[in-house]
Amino acid sequence: MGLVQADPVFEISEDRAPDATLSEKHENQNQAKGVVKLMDYIIADLRDEVSSGAKAEISDQTEYEEQLESSKGLEAKLKSKIAGLNSIIKGRLTSDKTSESHNLKSAKKSLKSEVDYKAQIKADCDWMKSNFNGRAKARAGEMDGLVSAKESLAGATLLQVHQAPKESKTVAKVNFLGAH
Repeated sequence: MGLVQADPVFEISEDRAPDATLSEKHENQNQAKGVVKLMDYIIADLRDEVSSGAKAEISDQTEYEEQLESSKGLEAKLKSKIAGLNSIIKGRLTSDKTSESHNLKSAKKSLKSEVDYKAQIKADCDWMKSNFNGRAKARAGEMDGLVSAKESLAGATLLQVHQAPKESKTVAKVNFLGAH
């Protein structure tokens, strides 16, 4: 099923001739003046736009140049500030490096001192380590001897206190080794 356009239907007869009345000679004269006036308005408007555009361009260019100078001044200040900050940072880093270098030297000196001290006492420590068990047994034997000597002295003292004459009550009141 195809679409077929139908011919339009006219209310006017096909045999009738079109209206061919021409206008008078001077009738369109005012219409031409209207078009010329319209063109004059368009030209004047374009001249105003070009003039205001030129003024705006001059104003914008002046503003741009002021901002450019301002940004150059700001850039110079910031570069100066960066240089100053870099100088401060470099000074601090140098100071820190010097301090750390001093701390490192001090730590190395302390380490050397510790190593030297260790080497100095190594012989004594090795002797004590190798002879510790034997000396511990000897000390235990000494302690046992001292305890038994102390006990025998305490026993002899108690015997003397109990055998003391009865008239000497002061000696009997003496408290030896917690005995009453």
